[in-house]
Amino acid sequence: MSKRLQELLPLLRCPKTRTQLTISNGALISERGDKYPIINEKPILVRSPREIHLEAPSPEHVSQNQARYVVPEAYAHFVSCALHLGSGNIPCNDPRVISLDVLPCANTDIVAEAEALPFPDDVFDLVESSAVFEHLVEPWQAIREVKRVTRPGGVNYIDTAFLQSYHGFPNHYFNMTPLAAESLLVDDFLLEAAYVPKSATPAKALADLLERFLSFLSREQKTRIENFSVCDLLAALKTNSEELLTEFSEYAQRSLAASFVISARKPLNWREKVEQIEAQPALREECDRLRKEYYGLRMMLILRHHEVKLYERFARERHSTPAAPIEEPSLLATLLSACQPDDMLSKAALRKANDFLRCEEKTLCTLRDGWMRIYLA
Repeated sequence: MSKRLQELLPLLRCPKTRTQLTISNGALISERGDKYPIINEKPILVRSPREIHLEAPSPEHVSQNQARYVVPEAYAHFVSCALHLGSGNIPCNDPRVISLDVLPCANTDIVAEAEALPFPDDVFDLVESSAVFEHLVEPWQAIREVKRVTRPGGVNYIDTAFLQSYHGFPNHYFNMTPLAAESLLVDDFLLEAAYVPKSATPAKALADLLERFLSFLSREQKTRIENFSVCDLLAALKTNSEELLTEFSEYAQRSLAASFVISARKPLNWREKVEQIEAQPALREECDRLRKEYYGLRMMLILRHHEVKLYERFARERHSTPAAPIEEPSLLATLLSACQPDDMLSKAALRKANDFLRCEEKTLCTLRDGWMRIYLA
């Protein structure tokens, strides 16, 4: 057992039962027998571990927007134990800080979910998270957990997205208005500060959105737009947007859309099936997990399809005649239709759909990498 794991062990609890954990045969065991692996000296304290919790993420998926995490100066004087929630791969050499992330990054101490923190009550003087809550599928449960593990007199410091475009790994679920952050995340705690940070001013939001909008345009359209005055640009966006958006993929549309519509039909036997599943807690948990996984994989397929067409465009813009032809991917609508489960309450149907999505994603990654090689040649 590593020295760091020895230091952490007295604080660790089972995320399901909150009972103490012991180490046996290279794993953490709860008092009722729940077993959690230890991989590369990191405890994997996730309720239902999946591949993303067990294998180190690809470098492009790792968040490391700081050179090093340091306890904010305003809180440093009273912090004896702090939690860096959603730490990504940001290093920290402060022994008072526990780095926790849902991905097993190199600089993470513990792999766990924000919705089920593996700690006892009233532990941390400071719980800090940055760009985390928009990625949580259950932010309301997560904030309950954050409050539970914060000691009386301790501080929750949260920086979360509002006017940011879609950015997802593993996924991106919720952006919050300032009112939502104050009323739903602070709620019954005492509000000490509420402000827009220098890294996220209205100017930064506008610049980021416009920069990303331009990145989805063809080179010819982008060059034309860049020569517009502000007035001309606003006029083009208001009156000529259909022409500008002709090459926008489904992913590009979703990334910058002002709103989004869904339409869903209730199955004829919905109530009966739900009651059957609710009577079996293990089945209910598995179906919930598979449905979340399905929509995450579906969004990833949309992204991969976008990447194929994007790098094809880059390659054709750089090389008038690509070095080698690459087959066209299936239409996105065809792929999404083919992967649609015929029953969202069936474990078998969900697994089949998820396997199909994984397979198609690999195919699209191969096509994308081929166009990338041509583009970079």
